[in-house]
Amino acid sequence: MSEVGRILRNEDFRPHKMRLWLHSPDPDFCRKVQRICDLYHHPPDGAHVLCVDEKTGMQALGRRFPSKLPAPGRAGRFEFEYVRRGTWSLFAAFDIRTGEVLGECKPQRRAEDLMDFMEGLARKYPGSSGLRVAQVAREIAP
Repeated sequence: MSEVGRILRNEDFRPHKMRLWLHSPDPDFCRKVQRICDLYHHPPDGAHVLCVDEKTGMQALGRRFPSKLPAPGRAGRFEFEYVRRGTWSLFAAFDIRTGEVLGECKPQRRAEDLMDFMEGLARKYPGSSGLRVAQVAREIAP
C-alpha cells in the first residue's frame, strides 16, 4: 500500500466515494420540511401520524428450483436461475409514534390502489375522527 493510501485510510477520507443529493428549486422547500418535522415531533393529541410512501416497479422474481435450507456446517443455497413474475408496487405507512410499519403490494400503481391502501389505514384507526392527509407529495396515475 502506498503512503498516500495509508494517510487517506487513517484520516477516514475517501475521495472516490460520493453521494448524490438534489437541491430543490421550490422556494418554500425549507418551510415545508419544517412543517413536516414539526408534525413528527409534536403530533396533535390523540393523532396517529403516518409517513406514507410507495416503491414502484419492484421485480417479482421466483426461483426456478427450490432453495436448500441451511444445516449445521452448511450454508443455505439457492439456484441462480429465476423466473420473472412481473413488477409490483409497494404502498407502506410508518406510524411515527409506535414504529409500526404497514404495507401492501399491488400489481399496479393507480389512484384507486392508493385509495384502497389509505382506506385500509382509516379502518386500522377507527377511533379517529377521520383521516386527514397533511401532504401528498407525488402524483399517482389514474
